Order: sequence, then C-alpha cells, then structure tokens
Amino acid sequence: MKKLVFSLACSMAGLLLITSCEDASVQDQELKDIPLTTRAKPDTKVDVCHYDQELDEFQHINISSKALQKHINNHGDYEVDLAEADADGDGIADCADCFPEDAELGDKYTWYEDTDGDGYGNPESSVETCRTLDQTNAFFAEKEDPEDQKVFVDNDGDCNDSDPDIFEGCE
Repeated sequence: MKKLVFSLACSMAGLLLITSCEDASVQDQELKDIPLTTRAKPDTKVDVCHYDQELDEFQHINISSKALQKHINNHGDYEVDLAEADADGDGIADCADCFPEDAELGDKYTWYEDTDGDGYGNPESSVETCRTLDQTNAFFAEKEDPEDQKVFVDNDGDCNDSDPDIFEGCE
C-alpha cells in the first residue's frame, strides 16, 4: 500500500510539474507575441539655405537636424536662423527670398515644363525660381542641348504632355 501511495504521489507531482511548465511556456509565448512599441523623441528641424545645382540658386528648406551635417558637407548648404536671416519677416530665408525687403513678394515663381510644345504645362514637372518665365527659359536654353532642352510655361493645364493635341480639360 505504501508503494501505491508513493507511486500515486510521484505521479501527481510529475503531472503538476509538467502542467506548470506548460503554463509557463504558454505565458512566455503569449508575452513574445505582444508587439512592443518604442517611441523615439521627435527630431528637431532646422532651416537651411540649400543650393539647387539645377537652378543655380538657393532654396529655403526645413530639414531634420540629423541631416544637417550631410547637407553642409555635400551641397555647400548652411543653416540659418530665421529671426536673423529674414529681413522682411515673411518666413523665407533671405538667401532664397526673391525680394528679401518686401514681405508681399518673397515667394518664388512656379513654372511648368511643356515637353510637347502645346503651351500647356505638366503639373507633375515644375521648377520654383526667382527668375521670370523668360529668364527661366533662357537659362535652360543656354544650359542644355538645343535638341533636348526644357521649355517652361506659366500654367499646369496639360494632362498629357506627350501629345500636343491633348491638353486642357481632358480626364
């Protein structure tokens, strides 16, 4: 009888041990399946005068402070403090402001590329510059191959800029 009680006690202890191990494994697995999210501190932004090689002029951009050194090293850009580098207070750094002394006229012009020559520009292809439309076209004509030069217009009404017969109002 002692042997039977001892065997029964050992069996119960073994079963209890196995069951508790299985529960722990299940709990561990459940914890592993819970996705963890970490929240990084938001990166600070800095204002930069960025040299645009294509247009041969500066643009005012706002970038991550982590990218600043790369811009300085690779592009010749420089950080600006808008409180000091925005004479007219329009929010555009003087380096990229078309009219740094007049807050009403600081924005750059937007000109749209017209590859099919129909007088209507492609809304997907544009430049922002301080140059007038004539100055922009002259700049690109001087800079590019005459057989393959960009022409810009003052509207973005072309929905098919590869066909001169399809432009304004098409769906």
